[in-house]
Amino acid sequence: MLRSILGAGVLAIVMAGAWLTAPPIVVPGSAGTQDDLAFETVEGIVESAIADPPGAPGGWIHQVRLTSGVRTGERATVTLQAPSIPLRPGAAPSYRPGDRVVLSYRAEDSISDGRASVEPYQIVDRVRRPWLWAGVLLIAVVASVVSGWQGLRAMVGLGVAAWMIWWLVVPRILAGQDPVLVALAGCVAIAVPALVLTHGIGREAFVPLVGMAGSLALAGGTSAVAVRAAALTGLAANEEIHLVHTALRGEIDTRGLLLASMLLGAVGGLIDVTVAQSAAVFEFAATGYIHTRAELFWRGMAVGRAHVVAAVHTLVLAYAGAALPTLLLLALYAPQLGDIWNREIIAAELLRAVTGIVGLGAAMPLTTWIAARTARLGLRRD
Repeated sequence: MLRSILGAGVLAIVMAGAWLTAPPIVVPGSAGTQDDLAFETVEGIVESAIADPPGAPGGWIHQVRLTSGVRTGERATVTLQAPSIPLRPGAAPSYRPGDRVVLSYRAEDSISDGRASVEPYQIVDRVRRPWLWAGVLLIAVVASVVSGWQGLRAMVGLGVAAWMIWWLVVPRILAGQDPVLVALAGCVAIAVPALVLTHGIGREAFVPLVGMAGSLALAGGTSAVAVRAAALTGLAANEEIHLVHTALRGEIDTRGLLLASMLLGAVGGLIDVTVAQSAAVFEFAATGYIHTRAELFWRGMAVGRAHVVAAVHTLVLAYAGAALPTLLLLALYAPQLGDIWNREIIAAELLRAVTGIVGLGAAMPLTTWIAARTARLGLRRD
C-alpha cells in the first residue's frame, strides 16, 4: 500500500512538472493575428433542417442554437451546399434536428460591403465526445472484468501516456527542440508509469523496463540509419508532417519528426512483448519443474517466438490498414507495384514497421535473458 501511495505521488509530480514546464504552442509569425472574438470554434444544436432550399438545390439550410462561446444562446443560419462531386448515397455529411455540431465563426464574413453577406458560421464537424467517453468506459469495463484491479491500473497508465504525449512531447517539438530526444523522453515518461502502475515496484516492472530500453535503443539506431540511407526527408511521409512544416515555416526537423513518430509507435508493442515475456518466464520459474536458468531461458524463448511472430503480423497489418486510402490513391496513378514501393510515403511506412519489428526482435530474447537471470526458481508443486 505504501509503495502504491509513493508511486502515485511521484507520478503526480512528474505529470504536474510536464504540464507546468510545457512551452506555449505558438505558430511563428501568428501572434496577434487572431482575435478570439473575430475567430472562434463553438458548439451548437441543430434545431431545424430544410432540404433543397431555393437557390441551393441539393443542399440544406440549418438553424443552429449555439451552446458554447461568447454568443451562447444565439441562433445561427448555416447553409450547406450540395457536394461538387458525385457521392454515394449517405456519403455526404448531413445533420438532423437534435444533432450536436461544431461550428467555426469568422467575424469578417458577417460584414457586408453592399453585396450579399457571407454567413459567419460554418458547420465543420459533429460533436463526438459522448461516444468517445463511452468507448473509454467500455475499455475500462473490459479491462477490469478480464484483469481486475490490474486492468484498471493499466487504464490509468494509458491516461498518463496520453497526458505525456500532449503536455511533454507535442509542445516541446513545436518549440523547436530535437524531436528524437523529446520522443525518447516521452517513451520513458510513458513506459515507466505504465509498468509501475500495472506491476508495482519490483522485478515485474524492472525487467520489462530494461528489456524495452535496450531494444528501443537498437530500433532507434536502426531506423536512423535506414532513414538516412533511404534519403527520406520526412516531408512526403504523410500530409500531416508537411502541414506542420509549412505552419512552422520550416523551423522543424522533419526527418527527426519522422524518427520520433517511429519511436513512439514502437513503444506500445515493446511494452506488450517485454511484459508478456517476463511474466511467462516468472511463471515457468514458479512451477518448480525447471531447475536451471538455461532451461528457463529456452522455455521462455519458445513462448516468445510465437508471440513475436503474432506481433509482427499485428504491426504490419496495422500500418497497412492505416495507409489503405493512400495505397488506393497511389494505385490509381502508379499501378506498378514497384513504383508504389519506391514512393517516400510508402517507404516511410515500411521503415516504421521495420523499426517496430527490429525492436520486438531484440526485446524478446533480451527480456527473456534478464528475466531468467533474476527469476527465483521455486520448489516443485506436486
